[in-house]
Amino acid sequence: MSTSSSPAIQLPDGYVAIDRIGSGGYGEVWRATAPGGMEKAVKVVFGQCDDELAERELKSLERIREVRHPFVLSLERFEVVGGRLVIVTELADMSLDDCFRKYVAKDETGIPRDELIVYMRDAAEALDCLVERHSLQHLDIKPENLLVVGEHVKVGDFGLVKELATRTLNSMMGGMTPLYSAPEVFDDNPSPRSDQYSLAIVFQHMLTGHPPFPGRTPAQLAKQHTQAEPILQGLCDGDRQVVRKALAKRPEQRFSSCREFVAALAAGGLHPPKPVVPKAPQRKPAEPARKDDDTRSNSIFPTQRAGEDPRPAAPSRPSGTAAPSGAASSLQFPEVNSKVEDVECPEIDLQDAITTPTMFIGLGGLGMKLLNTVRGRILETQDPETCRAHIGWLAIDTDREALKEAASHLKEDILHSDEMLCIPLRRPKEYGERSRQLLSWVSRRWLYNIPRSLETRGYRPLGRIAAVDHAEAILSNIYTKLFQLIDKNPGVTSLRVVVLSSTSGGTGAGTVIDIGQAARSLAADLNVSIEVDAVLAMPERTAGTAESLSIANTFALLTELAHTQRQGNAGLSPATGPAARYESAAEPFDTVFWLPIPPRNQSNDYNQTFASIGETLAFEANVPEAAMSLKKCRQSGAAADFRLQSFAAALIGPSDSAADLLERCQPNLHGYGYQRRRLAIGLSIDTVAEVLRGDLPTLGTCEASCARAVFVSMASGIDPLHIAANLAEFYPDISEAAGRLHAREDIEWTDLRTTAGAAAEKKPTPVAAPALNTDHPTMQQPATA
Repeated sequence: MSTSSSPAIQLPDGYVAIDRIGSGGYGEVWRATAPGGMEKAVKVVFGQCDDELAERELKSLERIREVRHPFVLSLERFEVVGGRLVIVTELADMSLDDCFRKYVAKDETGIPRDELIVYMRDAAEALDCLVERHSLQHLDIKPENLLVVGEHVKVGDFGLVKELATRTLNSMMGGMTPLYSAPEVFDDNPSPRSDQYSLAIVFQHMLTGHPPFPGRTPAQLAKQHTQAEPILQGLCDGDRQVVRKALAKRPEQRFSSCREFVAALAAGGLHPPKPVVPKAPQRKPAEPARKDDDTRSNSIFPTQRAGEDPRPAAPSRPSGTAAPSGAASSLQFPEVNSKVEDVECPEIDLQDAITTPTMFIGLGGLGMKLLNTVRGRILETQDPETCRAHIGWLAIDTDREALKEAASHLKEDILHSDEMLCIPLRRPKEYGERSRQLLSWVSRRWLYNIPRSLETRGYRPLGRIAAVDHAEAILSNIYTKLFQLIDKNPGVTSLRVVVLSSTSGGTGAGTVIDIGQAARSLAADLNVSIEVDAVLAMPERTAGTAESLSIANTFALLTELAHTQRQGNAGLSPATGPAARYESAAEPFDTVFWLPIPPRNQSNDYNQTFASIGETLAFEANVPEAAMSLKKCRQSGAAADFRLQSFAAALIGPSDSAADLLERCQPNLHGYGYQRRRLAIGLSIDTVAEVLRGDLPTLGTCEASCARAVFVSMASGIDPLHIAANLAEFYPDISEAAGRLHAREDIEWTDLRTTAGAAAEKKPTPVAAPALNTDHPTMQQPATA
């Protein structure tokens, strides 16, 4: 006779159910009293005993019944009751997942590391016993299956246990937990090191609260486990090294056992033996080296260090890339087209207009200034908490002091610590083994000429070195912000990321393309569509000033954008680890806005430009009708080939004429040819439009529920070659100088001028202007042998 605990569950004779303590894909677990009054855990497997689930569990139990180990949950009996498989085991205090949640409830990040290491060591002993003594794998290691008993952990729930010598065609996908499963398990080909992979994920998840693979569906997780690099967020350097090895895609590259993995964690990281270096012959002491100059410079490259070869060889190109052809270098720039064509705004149905949750990422000093300008405009009309529900912020820079200044820029609501990320460079010797990988795509002269300040000082290649070195932190922060936007906006299927940067700095211009690709990659993990736009500010220079570095940076970035928007940015020596997400054959941006910034000494125009950028982006992020209208204008201005866009905005006053609005917008627009769409947005805008249409016949209108009326002028179809031609007109050797400032050297960047062919027969005559500083040896070509 059996004891009935519920209409659908029967237990063996003498057992009385007390309460249900858990359920999963295979069955339910009940707390029950056994004959004699002892409490036990009783698992009732779903389905009849001849069904696939029960049959699989029964086979696993037959394999595990001979295992005896202090850290394997004791199996007391199993039998079929009422047509269902019932399993009786010892009763644990809680699962590791329950332990984790207990600490989180106390506002802890996760289980304290010392305590967790003890649990990991217990689990490792049990798992290695399964492999070494019984040739078995658990194959479903997860926090719910690691049971805390006293001060130790025991491994339980053996529903997927498999003999290593057995290879069947029966898939295990029905019972595995994708979040913790090893890549080879997805192919039904487990190895003796599959459980080690799962244990490493459990360690990171229980310690930091973040698993290394952030997918939310089985399909996403399968792709990430088999193809993507882990995001080791929150781990110290030592743990990061160890976990990364345990998560190797190929089992033979992991630790030889789970015990070895946990021992490395306990030791604080991987510590390879130091090679024995023979003593060098003694020499006379060298003269003390000249102290590095850490002041800012307008020259193209860092100052020479003492003892360096005065004429270093040019960096060798990776095999498989072609050297720049003489034909490309002899190409001419065309004359700049300055024709502006006014076109009608597209028809817009505002019935279902909504705002898209948006994340703003500010890169470098100017990028952070733009970010704070947008933030300030939004906080004029919204309280900070309402703003955070649909807008995310992230400021990234190599300069810690600049980040602090950005944090205190707004009195209403400063940037929080989790909205700022410092990615400083390191001393050359600190890169260690990583320097080999870095040198596969960047010249040695950059890696060994890092300034003492550990900032980029305006050099784009240094910016990318910082982005690759800190890829894990960058990806983790972007992922967290995107996830928060999804979490706070249930049902959302689309996000927008706006990357704000200067065209001429080291951090912003050196990282912007990689950041765009990272946002795309992470959105795919989150299973949402995404629009990634770049807002690039090009500082204009006062005539007669020598800002050769910023101009060369701008030209180099423009070249790279023209290439990547057509061909992607996958190089011959792609970064490894988390930075692999920077590589893609797809275009990084949906739209690239190129905005001129007047010189600071033209204070009215300078301030108006920032106000214009802030107003436009704030309107689009906050006002549904404006979001829909501006997006349609942006999309209608898209071209088959890569073209830049721009915009300018001005608040509409009660007495403003069309001439007033055009005058206020003019400093923000280019002097190149483009198509122009003009739009008035606000309450009762039709009345205002009637006044303006006399001078602006193509003016579009958008009735919007907002406190301010705004006039927006959008430019599209801007040829990047015209901007390049304008730069080259004043700096004739800019193309050659910019070639030394590309963020990476494993891509043969397409010369901008190839798009123009030989259309230009005559190169513009350069006017008198400061020449580029080519005196530094790294700007000179190597001597001919």
